[in-house]
Amino acid sequence: MTATDRTRDEAERAQSLLNDQIACIDAALAFMEQRKAVYQPGIYANLWAALNSHRDKALWYLDQPNHGGRTALGLMGINGRGPLLDQTIRSVDFHANRVRYVPPAFQKGIAA
Repeated sequence: MTATDRTRDEAERAQSLLNDQIACIDAALAFMEQRKAVYQPGIYANLWAALNSHRDKALWYLDQPNHGGRTALGLMGINGRGPLLDQTIRSVDFHANRVRYVPPAFQKGIAA
């Protein structure tokens, strides 16, 4: 494999990774927007800011030559911001479902 082939491969992998991350972020933002009422305002603002920060960074790398190539794979992949993005998306689900839980002791008071 020549350096040109390696660079092309890294560019394709980086583009695929970044487009997948952007799609996941857009889905999480749409989910949050639909369920905005169940989030506490501070938590909603922090999750929204974290997701948009990662999305902006991914878009920035897509605009770079070779879609960021090796640098994008390192900084946005499993050794960089990738785990942070995964944790943030898990937090979106956690906080959406956490608010809906009503302890059994209070369920009778709500139903009455």
